Amino acid sequence: MRWLVFGALLLFLILSVRKGLEIYEGFRRVKFRVVEKGQTLGIKWRSTDGEGNLWELKASSGRLEGNRLYLDNVSVAFTSKDGRRAVIGGEKGVYDKGTEVGIVEGNVRIFVSNSTIYTNRLIWYKSERKVCVPENFVLKGRYEVWGRDMCLFPDREEVVVSRLKRVVMK
Repeated sequence: MRWLVFGALLLFLILSVRKGLEIYEGFRRVKFRVVEKGQTLGIKWRSTDGEGNLWELKASSGRLEGNRLYLDNVSVAFTSKDGRRAVIGGEKGVYDKGTEVGIVEGNVRIFVSNSTIYTNRLIWYKSERKVCVPENFVLKGRYEVWGRDMCLFPDREEVVVSRLKRVVMK
């Protein structure tokens, strides 16, 4: 009898966490394990947006609090319909459904084409379709660029750096 009650309670917790995660658009194929109410381990999500681009999200753990999804050891991969790929990884991530803003913090790495950007914080503005690095960064690739306050506009393939410190050509 005790196992039946435990099983029913566990099923209730799984369904409540799943329902909470379904609030977020596009989270169609979320695989996770429940640790305690509102907390998960091993998040994996893969989906395409309305334009045919592929989004993949992986995190070691996460929790849902109101409109915010908090993630640990997060990795987000984006593959455009024409095959271009970018991968962002960091120690912590937060996505706010209300403002449609995502933040990745702590040892952030951005891999794009043959370049890597190193920083401590990245902010993604969904409605403005831009990614900003409001802190110091180093871009290593064909050139090595040191600077602060950079915004990337993937749709326009444009990068704007507010404070350029140094550029080295290889």
